[in-house]
Amino acid sequence: MFLFEHGFRSFLVMALVAGLVGLLVLIPLWPTKQGGRALLRRWQIAEPADEQIAHAVTYLRRRRFWYPVLFVLIPLVAGLLFEGSTTGFPVFVMILFGGGLLAELLALRPNEHRVREAVLVRRGVLDVVPQWGLVVHAGVAVLALAVASADAAGRGSIVEGSVTAFVGVPLCAALVAIVLWAAVARPADGDVELDRVLRVRSGRIALALGTVLQAALLSAACQSLEGAALPAQAPGWVVGTADLTRPLGLAVSVLSIVVWLVLARPPRRAQRTAVAVA
Repeated sequence: MFLFEHGFRSFLVMALVAGLVGLLVLIPLWPTKQGGRALLRRWQIAEPADEQIAHAVTYLRRRRFWYPVLFVLIPLVAGLLFEGSTTGFPVFVMILFGGGLLAELLALRPNEHRVREAVLVRRGVLDVVPQWGLVVHAGVAVLALAVASADAAGRGSIVEGSVTAFVGVPLCAALVAIVLWAAVARPADGDVELDRVLRVRSGRIALALGTVLQAALLSAACQSLEGAALPAQAPGWVVGTADLTRPLGLAVSVLSIVVWLVLARPPRRAQRTAVAVA
């Protein structure tokens, strides 16, 4: 039966391991009042009020609730769709960071009983995330597609490693774009300062998760191309790309970690948007 084939078993094991990691993250990090206060202080609200803390706790719970569920479902769905046996560290990173990005998306539902406010200064994406972060994300995505294209051209067919990039790269970019759009376009909640903080945090975290996920997709494509037995008549650009896969994958992986460490922290200067109650 298909469920007991080697390919699906590898995804099943990965799902169980990732689900366990999700539980290990969820249990000790389940948001509490102390955690909500720490979040707001870290994101530049020095003395948060009780109502702000309660809102921050709800904000975190909406995201972390989905971690173990998504960490299990993502590899299971991937195993059913692709029937492959791709495992290893890049795939595990895809599961964890892809699950985190989907959790951000699923947590976008509006708050009940919110007070709508009019923004006097129009918000843009660059009010939420830095331009360099968008450039790095797009650059890693383009590199992943380029390596996957070289892999497909060298083999003469689209194989599992390149399929993962061709499907995952645009899907990841779309998820990041949706979260950023929501962070910019959604109506402001009643508390101006809190709304600004959580809006910026959501955008920066989504972009950080998406960039690491794109780097993992690039790493998987590099591994696929590196392991390919290229024919003698392979195009020169394919052979050149294959020679660069190891240093390229390593360099982009390090870059993505740096991007994560920077974007997962509040900006040095908090951007304050003037609002008026509608």
